[in-house]
Amino acid sequence: MKKSATEQPKKKDMYKLTFGNFKGKKEAIKQLAAVKKKFSNASLIIEGNCYKIFFGEYDNAAGEKALETVKAAGFEAELA
Repeated sequence: MKKSATEQPKKKDMYKLTFGNFKGKKEAIKQLAAVKKKFSNASLIIEGNCYKIFFGEYDNAAGEKALETVKAAGFEAELA
């Protein structure tokens, strides 16, 4: 079956890989400095009224691999 020119390809679900749930900005920045020693691409994001360290956005397979890497470095990250 041929696809029409207007049919969009299905988007993959993407997941955020984050670490921590900090109320205070100072604590979040302190933790970010420690994380950046091993993961230079990490950054700080705000979700609601909390700060989180953000590693990236991944599809499921790549996210699981990245999560294993982050956890192996000693950080209790989550993929959501």
